[in-house]
Amino acid sequence: MVQSDKTVQSYLFQSTSKTNIQFMDSKAIVAQLRSIASKSGLKLNKTEQDRKSSVAKPTENLYKGKVEITTVPGLNEVSIVAFNLQNSVHSMIKSVSFKSNRPSELAHLFVLCIGINDYLDDDPNTRLNFAVKDAKNIGEMLKKQSNGLYDTDKIHVRYLMDQDASKNKIIKEFKWLASRIKPTDTFILFFAGHGIMDGHQYYLVTHDYDGKIQPNSMISTNELLEQSKNVPALTQLLILDSCYAGGVDYIVRGLYDSRMSVLAKKMGLHIFASASDLEKALDSYEGNGLFSHILLQGLNNNPKVDENKDKLVSLKELGKFSKRLTTDIAKKLGHEQEPLIKHFGEDKPVYRIAQ
Repeated sequence: MVQSDKTVQSYLFQSTSKTNIQFMDSKAIVAQLRSIASKSGLKLNKTEQDRKSSVAKPTENLYKGKVEITTVPGLNEVSIVAFNLQNSVHSMIKSVSFKSNRPSELAHLFVLCIGINDYLDDDPNTRLNFAVKDAKNIGEMLKKQSNGLYDTDKIHVRYLMDQDASKNKIIKEFKWLASRIKPTDTFILFFAGHGIMDGHQYYLVTHDYDGKIQPNSMISTNELLEQSKNVPALTQLLILDSCYAGGVDYIVRGLYDSRMSVLAKKMGLHIFASASDLEKALDSYEGNGLFSHILLQGLNNNPKVDENKDKLVSLKELGKFSKRLTTDIAKKLGHEQEPLIKHFGEDKPVYRIAQ
C-alpha cells in the first residue's frame, strides 16, 4: 500500500476533426499537437495552479496526519520519503519495521482482461481483428496455468470487451478491484487495443473513441499508474498489447524511479509493452496479435521459458522469452517490433511447469 499526496497531471491535446489512429505515429502526433495546442489554449487546471501557488514556506513545511494501513501477516515495513515539487530531489527514506499478528491467508489472483476490436468510430480502418480474442485467450490461459500456484476458488478472471471497455467502465472496474484485493494478492492487467503517443505520453484508446482525440476516450500512462497504485496488491503485472505501448517507459522512468521508487521496489511492479514508442504492434499473426501469440506460447507449459530449470516460470523469465521471440519473428516478417519489458522489485512465479 502506498499513500501519496500528489497525482501527476497529464494533458491530452484534443482534435475537433476526425483522426485516423491507424496511421498515427509519434512524429505525426507531435506535429498535430503543435498546431492544435495553439488553438485549444490548454492550461493547467485550477487544482494544479493552486498547488503551485501554495507551496509551503520553509517555516510552514511540517506535516501532521494519520494514515491507515493494511498489514500483511508477519514482518511489515513502513517507509516515509518527501519529495520537492518537481520530484527531482527527495529526502532520506525513514523506515520502521514491525510484526503483525494478522493470521495468514491464502493469496488470490485477480486478472483483468480488456480487449477492444470495435470502436465508436465508424471508420473500418479503426477496427482491429484479434484484440478481443487476445484478451479471452490470455485470461483463459492464466486461469488454467495458475491452478498450480493458487486454489481454483482463489483465481478471479474478469473481462471488459468492446462496448464494455469504455473509459468510465474501466476506471469503475479498477475501483471495484481496489476494494477487494489485499496486499498478499497478485493483480494482472492485460490490454489489447489501440494506443497512441502524444509527445512523451502514452494513451490507451478506449471504446469511446469516435474519430476525435479527446480525454474521455483515452487513459494516459499517468492515469493507469495511479489506478495501479490504488490496487493494494504487492505484486502487479501490466501487459499492454498496442501500438506505441513502449511510450509507457518515459512516465515510468520519471515517476517510478523518483517519487514512486519505494512503491515499485517494495511491491514488485512488472510491465510488458508489446512495442516501442515508435513501433506498431502487429494485430494479426496465427490467429492472435503477435505479442499475445508469443505470450500464449510462453504461458502454455513451456519448459523453454524456464531458464533456471526450477519448474517455475517467473515474470522475468516470461518477459525475457516474450521480448526475444516477438523481436525475432517480427524481423522475419520484415517488421520492426521490439517489446519493452520493465521489472521493479521482486520477481514472482507465474505458473508451475507440469510434469
